[in-house]
Amino acid sequence: MNGILTAPALVASAVAPFAGGALAHLLGSYTDAFLVLAGLAAVAAALMAGATPPAARR
Repeated sequence: MNGILTAPALVASAVAPFAGGALAHLLGSYTDAFLVLAGLAAVAAALMAGATPPAARR
């Protein structure tokens, strides 16, 4: 069970260097790739903040 649950993180960490290099190649520089990934992280954080339920009322 532990292997099944950790497999996605293991695959992501194995593929990340190649995906980062490919993204930098497509965009022309590592700076542009970093900016795209930072933008995606900001969008994900905003969506997550909107998805969390408000605190329970007492």
